[in-house]
Amino acid sequence: MIEFERPPNEPERGSDHRGSPQVSVRVIGVGGGAGRMLSRLRRLDTDAHPFTVFNTNEKELGHCQVRNIVRLGKKYGDPWGTGGDPAIGRKMILAAREQIRKHVQGVDVVILVATLGKGMGSGGAPALAQLMHELETLIVGFVTLPFAFEGKKRASRASEAVEQLCAVVDALIVVPNEDTAQRTEKPKISLREGLEQVDRLLEHTLMSLRDVLFQAGLIDVDLADVRALLQQGRRLCLATGEGRGEEAPEEAVKQALDGLCPAGADLERAQGVLLAVRGGPTLALEQLQRLVRALSTRVASGTEVSFGVYLDDAMEDRIRVTMLVAGDEMWSRKDEGKTVLLDQREMEFSNYDEQDLDVPAFLRRRKN
Repeated sequence: MIEFERPPNEPERGSDHRGSPQVSVRVIGVGGGAGRMLSRLRRLDTDAHPFTVFNTNEKELGHCQVRNIVRLGKKYGDPWGTGGDPAIGRKMILAAREQIRKHVQGVDVVILVATLGKGMGSGGAPALAQLMHELETLIVGFVTLPFAFEGKKRASRASEAVEQLCAVVDALIVVPNEDTAQRTEKPKISLREGLEQVDRLLEHTLMSLRDVLFQAGLIDVDLADVRALLQQGRRLCLATGEGRGEEAPEEAVKQALDGLCPAGADLERAQGVLLAVRGGPTLALEQLQRLVRALSTRVASGTEVSFGVYLDDAMEDRIRVTMLVAGDEMWSRKDEGKTVLLDQREMEFSNYDEQDLDVPAFLRRRKN
C-alpha cells in the first residue's frame, strides 16, 4: 500500500479526518516511456509512495530509476521488448496477472501512466487496466500520444489503445505530445523541453490528487468527491496555473485555461470540475471568490464545481490552481456513435459488457 507523504509543515490529523491516509494510492507505469517519465519525477518516489514500473525490456529497466521494477515476459519473447507489437505487450501482462494482482490488491486508487504508440504501452496498459478493474480499483489513466513525426502506424495504435482504456478506466487524461510545442512562447523548443512540459502535467496531477485525498484543507474534498467527478464522464482535461500578487486569482485561472490539456476542449460542455487551490497563509476569501468568478465565465452555469483549499507557507503571495475537468462531450461529436469493441478472448474481460459503455466504470462494477 502506498500513501502520499504529509508535507513537513502540516499537522498530524486525527483518524476521523475524511482525507486520512487510509485511502491507498499506487502510481504504476507500463512500458519504457512511462519508466523514463517516472524516473524523471523520481523526487516524488519516496518510501511513503514508491512508484512501480512494469516492462519487458531489460535495457530500459536497467536505466529505470524508480523503486519498484517488475520484469515481465521471461517465459515468452526476448528480453529486449515487444518489438512495438501491442499484442505481445497484452500477452505479457495477462501472463503475469497473478504477479500484478499482488501489487494492486487492496489499493483504492491507481494512477496508471503509459506512453502510447508502441507495444508495451498500447497493448499492456489496457490489459493492466482491465486487471485492476476486476479488483474494483478506481483507475485514473494518464497517457501520452506520439508526436506526428513518429508516423501514422504509432498514431493508429495509440488511438486504439485510448478507446480500449476508455472502456475500463474510471477517468483518462490524454496528453498529445504534439501539443507541447504550443505551450511555450518560444518559437522553437527542444525535445527535452517538450518532454519536461509533459512531466510537469503528470507531476501536477499527482500533487493535486495528494492534496485532495490526503491533506487537511480549509475547504476539503475527499475520495467521494473524486468519484462524483468521475461519474460526470470518463474523459478528463487537466489544467494548472499560478498567479502572484494583486491579480493572482485571475492570473492563475487564465494560465490554467490557456494551457488546458488536451487543447481544444469545449469547457462550456464540461459536466464537472474539481479544483485544488493552494495558497499562502494570507490567502483571502475575497481571492477565492474572484478565482471562482473567473472560472465561471468559461463554463456552463449548470456545471458542478467542487474544490479544496490548501495552505502552504512556501506559497507566500502566490496562488496555484489545478483543475480536473470531466465530460465526454467536451470534444468534437465526430466520434459519436462509434462502438468500442475489445477482443474479449485475449483480454479476458470477466466484467465487460459492450452494451454498458456509457456507464462509468466504477458504477458498472456495482452491477457485477
